[in-house]
Amino acid sequence: MKKYLLASAASLLMSTAAFAQLGENGYYRVQNNATSRYVGIIHDRSETEVVTTQADLNALRAYKNWDWVESDPATIIFIEKKSSGTTNGKTYYNCNLHGQGTNTYSIINYDIKIMDIGGKYRCYVVYNGTQYLTELTESSSAVVNKLNINNSSTWDWNILPVSSSGSNYFGVKPTVTADGKYYATMYAHWGFTPVSASTKAYYVEKVENGYAVIRQISGAVPAATPVIFECAGATAADNKLDIAINSATLPSANNLSGVYFCIDNGQSFHRDYVAYDPATMRVLGVCSDGRPGFIKKAASDFKVPDDFWTFMAEGAIPANTAYLKVPSDTPDELPLITAEEYAAGINGVTIDGNVASNITTLSGTTVRKNATSTAGLRPGVYIWNKKKIVVK
Repeated sequence: MKKYLLASAASLLMSTAAFAQLGENGYYRVQNNATSRYVGIIHDRSETEVVTTQADLNALRAYKNWDWVESDPATIIFIEKKSSGTTNGKTYYNCNLHGQGTNTYSIINYDIKIMDIGGKYRCYVVYNGTQYLTELTESSSAVVNKLNINNSSTWDWNILPVSSSGSNYFGVKPTVTADGKYYATMYAHWGFTPVSASTKAYYVEKVENGYAVIRQISGAVPAATPVIFECAGATAADNKLDIAINSATLPSANNLSGVYFCIDNGQSFHRDYVAYDPATMRVLGVCSDGRPGFIKKAASDFKVPDDFWTFMAEGAIPANTAYLKVPSDTPDELPLITAEEYAAGINGVTIDGNVASNITTLSGTTVRKNATSTAGLRPGVYIWNKKKIVVK
């Protein structure tokens, strides 16, 4: 436990600065006052040389680009206020920080102290002296930066309460476009409710007859639930979420798996990822007929952006996303179909083949005019004669 005391604190400690404007416990982001970068947690473990009091901060990164931060679950921290006190006339708070499926107190058995210095905050651990969390300045122009300790030029932090109605919102950024709609997966350590009724969260109820059968989660989505989103629009701002603790029940039949971390910085202690296996995994994508689904990809398709090369694992499931574990004999493509559509198809909807009528997709696109037969249509769910049909 003592071996990585300071380092593990660092894994979430930087986010404590978010407590600066906290009246009650809640969700925040942390932004460095000097560099304007946002802190993101990329691992829940660290290793420290206690003798030298140097913290291993490789579990953290600071991000410059808002278009990354706005949709990254790892930048959202729940700050639990436990008690407060004063030292040298300044107020400090003893806090437990929750994020990425863990919390600082369970890792280090110490509270994190956050000191109010008037409009800004400093966060620290008292162990072999006072260790302040700061940001490096050597690479101030870099998109991604590292964290440090006791650098007085970057030890002040701003607080940014997360709110869907403000500029510090969280939104889902689509990764797949299919059939004229936008989709994404997510695995987050917090619960949420989509702001727009057009942003819909689903789980995979079952994989059967060559389909990934999905069911919508109505209302609040519980924490640590891997989900698929059908998005309201193409940007994160179109798909905002209200993040909050809720009492929603986790879907017991959810077949999706999720990962928090995708890190491999060359050190055994910082190697935590799920390697993609094309034989037994399917990820969200576009099927060969243009429909959304869970598909087989090559491991080489999982590339690391140049700005992340120092720590992200190649050929692995991306952090904070969801995927399907499947038997090795599973088809390469599993089109998405709602549980309601699937049930309608299984129940055997029949159409009078002698009545000519247009066949359309569920989104309203006509695929065959004045049709009297479904012969030759790609597998999928269609509307024909005002009824839903499933073509296999």
